[in-house]
Amino acid sequence: MLTPVASYEGRVATKNAIKNNIEEVDYSLVTRTTFTHPPISSIGLTEQEAIEKGMEIDSNRLDFADVGSAVVLGETRGFVKLISDKQSKHLVGAHIVGPKAEELIHEIAIAMKGKLTIADLSEIISIHPSISEAVIGTAISADKGYQESCCG
Repeated sequence: MLTPVASYEGRVATKNAIKNNIEEVDYSLVTRTTFTHPPISSIGLTEQEAIEKGMEIDSNRLDFADVGSAVVLGETRGFVKLISDKQSKHLVGAHIVGPKAEELIHEIAIAMKGKLTIADLSEIISIHPSISEAVIGTAISADKGYQESCCG
């Protein structure tokens, strides 16, 4: 887990040295994975960390048992959880326990780097059938919750 972080730190240091930048390393986008069965991956803040920072958050979860591809593969243990700021709707963290968690977490990392909202992520058209539908499905579920709370 340390090698990708060190490589990223080296790229930032190189840009700073060569281009005279003062770019800082952004550790909020470091993905973490524990290679168990099923694998466990996360990025950003936990719910508790976000609350401790004074944020109002929403947390939305989709079980892999509700994802067709996971059912077909017999890999239904686990879930995708997206944590977002209640006001801005930006993703601030995520946790994935389940099939291909170590790969799915990158979708969320890209969304966080691009400062996408839950609504933005929910508009991505995922391949069907695929395990990655779990990420988009969680965002769709979260976005529906936002729409219902604001728009009746």
